[in-house]
Amino acid sequence: MYILLCGYPPFYGDTDPEIFASVRAGRYDFDSPEWTNVSHEAKDLISNLLLVDPTKRLTADEVLQHPWISGSAPRSSMTLNPNIFSSLKRFTGNNKLKKAALGVIADLATESEIAELKNQFMAIDTDGNGVITVSELAEALRDTGLGMIEEEVLELVKGIDIDGDGLVDYPEFLAATMKRNLSNQKEHLINAFNYFDTTNTGSITKADLVQFMGSEEQAQEIINDVDANGDGVISFEEFVAMMNRKGYGDDSELDSMDDNSFLSAQFSGAPAQAPIKETEL
Repeated sequence: MYILLCGYPPFYGDTDPEIFASVRAGRYDFDSPEWTNVSHEAKDLISNLLLVDPTKRLTADEVLQHPWISGSAPRSSMTLNPNIFSSLKRFTGNNKLKKAALGVIADLATESEIAELKNQFMAIDTDGNGVITVSELAEALRDTGLGMIEEEVLELVKGIDIDGDGLVDYPEFLAATMKRNLSNQKEHLINAFNYFDTTNTGSITKADLVQFMGSEEQAQEIINDVDANGDGVISFEEFVAMMNRKGYGDDSELDSMDDNSFLSAQFSGAPAQAPIKETEL
């Protein structure tokens, strides 16, 4: 919810230990310009959800009764863009590495770059609780004349839901719906590549992938899918080729708006820049 309203997480630090220390201490604020026009009720709700003591945090029922949710939660008046759903469907055809990489890039995007997507998310999230449920997505599909049977909507949510909680949260929605001219910016691709290159070797190894995929079997599946030259690792060029790969729905009008052909020329034979440490992302 904090991220939904301002575009960045509440806890920061230069290293993981510093971030964890901020979380434990409950150090966050509403001082940045992004919070200027956010209501007191919204800030109050967030404050009661970020309490260090879990016994003092609001329960789910209490959150639903909070004034910001029950009466003052922001609603988007924007008309839903049917192309959003084409993008969501396409996202489900990506492998886990590309989904995670798009999530990293979404986290790097500026508020202005994702403003339209934020409105689209809020238009689908009709109860304003910061996540899209299966029923909300089904209703949005019906409203745009793209009705799907329940099983199809469940499969769509499953394909978008990176963390496996059965819901589509804001970062997942951004990862799935970003325009290609944003997700394929050279700087974003380099930062995403280096995020997964945890050992700073200039390649994404199986060991790197195990940290993110959760198992050697899944990591090997990614290697088999992306490693074009068969050397057992994923180079930057292979990573870019994966990000440029077409998925479900790429023959749609949505994709014709985002010409991606420049990637091959821009990155062909170009080595990755000096690795960027994970804590710099």
